[in-house]
Amino acid sequence: MTSQVRRIAAGPLYFIAFCLHLMCAGVTWLAEWISGEHSPKHGGKIIFAIGWIALVGILATKIPTEYPPPDHIVPRERMESFGQPHHFTREEMKIALPVIKHNACLVAEDAVRYAFKPAAVGFAPCGDLGNFDISIGEDLEDISVSGVADVNEERKPFIVKLQHNPVSLGIEGMIVNDIAIDGQRVSVAVTSPAVPTKVRGPNVAENLPPNRLVPVGKMDFSHRPHHFTREEMKIALPTIRFNGCLMAQAAVLHALKPATVSSASCDDPRNFDISISENLEDISVSGVAEVNKQPKPFTVTMQHNPVSLGIEGIIIIDIAIDGQRARAVHN
Repeated sequence: MTSQVRRIAAGPLYFIAFCLHLMCAGVTWLAEWISGEHSPKHGGKIIFAIGWIALVGILATKIPTEYPPPDHIVPRERMESFGQPHHFTREEMKIALPVIKHNACLVAEDAVRYAFKPAAVGFAPCGDLGNFDISIGEDLEDISVSGVADVNEERKPFIVKLQHNPVSLGIEGMIVNDIAIDGQRVSVAVTSPAVPTKVRGPNVAENLPPNRLVPVGKMDFSHRPHHFTREEMKIALPTIRFNGCLMAQAAVLHALKPATVSSASCDDPRNFDISISENLEDISVSGVAEVNKQPKPFTVTMQHNPVSLGIEGIIIIDIAIDGQRARAVHN
């Protein structure tokens, strides 16, 4: 280990030691003040120490002890309208169904795992769907996943019911409606900070955290090339275009807030000029947004993880609105 690495590793320990020293010194000075053995010149130090201790106490109460779960694994009421009807052909369904089943399995496992916190929970791998009983409605909206979880060395059968946006091929297109474990319906306790209560609409990208909707630096996806066959590309390309459009709309909406913004539907890609590179990594979406009833052309440049078919595999690189580079708002 080099000396530079040693210094970096020791830095946090020095900081902790410094904090402990200040706290100990503060308590000592406070005791001297109460006993009357203090020196008048220590008055300022005592005030500083008391202030420091109070600040540390306040900050400690503000630090969340646990992060909230993703909102799609917390049970919620079934939505009357969730996305758009799919138009997959018979050949495309051969590709879409296994992807949807695999994503449903992952979401169901996450929901059960969170319901059992802090217990240790294990599952059979979702890579082999024969380990689970997964049923999907003909319209691709209703999904049921049944399996067995190992909880503290006990086997617990579970059933998770989900609602699925039919046109989505990513986990962001699913929400959990119900969890039953060992025959008992489970009520999941959500820890602070609270899970957002905003209901998902057709554009699920609008519900992403703000840091997903602002420009960031490009990532290195060169080690993740896709291996889609020609037939698979027939469904992958429309899905990536659709998700790219959703992300672009959400990014423009976030950049222009609090203005009233609307744009054409992503269901018809002809409303936008969408280009995707051959390696599926670079995406550009151009369109027109109505901002306070004024048309504003926009172009959003994105980077895409080539092996992903969900919006979680897309990041924003640049946003230009009305010819001006937009600085998205962080909140």
